[in-house]
Amino acid sequence: MVNDSPRIIRIIVFLLVVIGLIWLIIFLFSKVFSSGSQGAPVVTTKLSSYAHSGTSTEFLMAGPIVVSQNYRSIRITVDSSQSKIELMSGYDGQVMRQEVFPGSQEAYLSFLKGLDTLGFSKGNKTTLKDERGQCPLQYRYVYSLKNNGSDVFRYWSTPCGTGSFGGRRDAVKQLFERQIPPVTYSDFVRDMTVR
Repeated sequence: MVNDSPRIIRIIVFLLVVIGLIWLIIFLFSKVFSSGSQGAPVVTTKLSSYAHSGTSTEFLMAGPIVVSQNYRSIRITVDSSQSKIELMSGYDGQVMRQEVFPGSQEAYLSFLKGLDTLGFSKGNKTTLKDERGQCPLQYRYVYSLKNNGSDVFRYWSTPCGTGSFGGRRDAVKQLFERQIPPVTYSDFVRDMTVR
């Protein structure tokens, strides 16, 4: 039995080394695969902290790329006192038509909290910042928060799967649409198509 103790010690040391190597391999693989799938860091902003006058949220739906006189886009802007929808013409964004609806501070706070829930402020700031030319045959969507006219953030997405926006695109679009009376919104979308 005395002769067996160095052998037992060697077996125990061997098992500890093998277990340590297995743990190290698992740890390294988990680091490699988890960092590869994360991509660039996603930035978020708590929107309810912007529920004061001087801030606004915007949703822009830009049409497919066509000749300038036929190009249309719709912008919905919501702030603490109003909701506004604009139909714009051309690539320079000339406003053709707009309608404004009264709002309130409390309505704006509820709207911002709803946008927070839908991930409106989630975005990737390292992705291409300019959406122009992306997904040229379909719509491009731009999401922004402004404070005294300057962008706090500005993200975008397309049906082609490109963009920097990290929130729930369809739900955010629907929440903005609901800030405008349905008949008015439908009229603006109908007018977006050049006849």
